[in-house]
Amino acid sequence: FPVTIGIDRRKKGSTFSGASFGFEFLDLVTDGGQDGDFITLAARPGNGKTHIMLNSANSTFDSGMNVMLATFEMPIEQMSRRLIERRTNIGSKRLKFGNFTSFAEKKIREHIRELTDTEKLGRKMILFQGSLATTTTTLAEKVSRVKPDALYVDGAYLLKTSRRSNRAMWETVAEGFEFLKDLALDLKIPVFATYQLNRSGKGKN
Repeated sequence: FPVTIGIDRRKKGSTFSGASFGFEFLDLVTDGGQDGDFITLAARPGNGKTHIMLNSANSTFDSGMNVMLATFEMPIEQMSRRLIERRTNIGSKRLKFGNFTSFAEKKIREHIRELTDTEKLGRKMILFQGSLATTTTTLAEKVSRVKPDALYVDGAYLLKTSRRSNRAMWETVAEGFEFLKDLALDLKIPVFATYQLNRSGKGKN
């Protein structure tokens, strides 16, 4: 019973055993994302799915785990800025346009140096730029080379299957969903994924 185990461990002052959700309450009641877990976050555009995922990935990395983050919805440069924003509390727009003080610049350089030093010690945060042509096979090959302790897939609904046909969008999404679920079980790692709901349904609930 993961919930009971997690609560007992935290009462004893120990850390949770899985990948962090980035929110203390969720880590407390779930004991973190466990090996084989497939955790999905689905919401309409602009509701903070990527923000929550980055918060989780950052916390998981800081807890000592190797993390791979695949992004399908935004350029890797933008994802990198948002990750640095999480680590420095300096807004991504300020990072984009270079609008920060010398103190802020020093802080950014320190965090980048920290990430570099951490990588030399064997702990990594790997960012992977997906595309509209990226298939499940491509992602599986990349994950097998990186061997992360936790995988995050932002915009998983855009992941393509290797089969080419005139299938409906929902069928492709369903196959991608099953692929990520199987990947978590096969590799025995927690997999987090975001899905966009009702993209064109403006004004609908």
